[in-house]
Amino acid sequence: MSGGNNPIRLAIDPLGTYPLDIAVKMAENHGLMIELQMEPPVFTWDSSFSRTLADIAGTYGLILHAPYREVFLASIHPVVQKASLQLIKESVDLAARVGAEFLVMHLGSFNRKQGWDDLFSRLVQSLREVVEYSRDVGVPIAVENTPFGPIGVMASDFFQLFAEVGEFPLCIDVAHAYSSGNLDAFLDLFPDAPVYHFSDTVRGKDMHAEIGSGQIPWRQVLERINKKAVVVLEVGGATPTLRSLERLGRIFSELDHR
Repeated sequence: MSGGNNPIRLAIDPLGTYPLDIAVKMAENHGLMIELQMEPPVFTWDSSFSRTLADIAGTYGLILHAPYREVFLASIHPVVQKASLQLIKESVDLAARVGAEFLVMHLGSFNRKQGWDDLFSRLVQSLREVVEYSRDVGVPIAVENTPFGPIGVMASDFFQLFAEVGEFPLCIDVAHAYSSGNLDAFLDLFPDAPVYHFSDTVRGKDMHAEIGSGQIPWRQVLERINKKAVVVLEVGGATPTLRSLERLGRIFSELDHR
């Protein structure tokens, strides 16, 4: 499946809500790429699973999503910060070995009691190292915006990071941006984003709902996204994902025939 006459590539992420083999069948039947969360129990680091990932990358195209739930890139504890940084670097290495096109990553979890200036300084230190490492290895990272948190929610947050780290690619999560009231800013200010996450939601929530079931104005979104990007459906459940693909296909077709 493609975005009508647009070169947009579509991908699915099972989010642990349906088995990987079902996702592979969906990719085969509908011409999709696959994104996979690097979180147990679905994801493992053993060599046999790496071979599976390499097969997926070579056959359908693969995006890996780095761990984030226990990643503290701005931790005040040096051991925790170092371990978090090492985990992201190992994720970059694995993405390179299996032939993934991108490694999507979050800015990590944060200590709510940590002062913002200290948090920002430590995050810049870690992120600069990750960006440089990914360039050396040859796998681009795409840093995802989040719906909540002290940083990574506003478009302006990323310009502050760019000023210290240099520019790096973004993964625009449309539901996250809509939930936080920042959708227009992300679409307007980052028109060349190489990866998008699609799911539906309402203001103030992160629902991973099927396309058309929430409040997001999808026609406007599809008119404004980078037409050379990869669009990943992060919708919970195989059937809702298929219905979402159908709805997106209809909107693409309507836009093509205006």
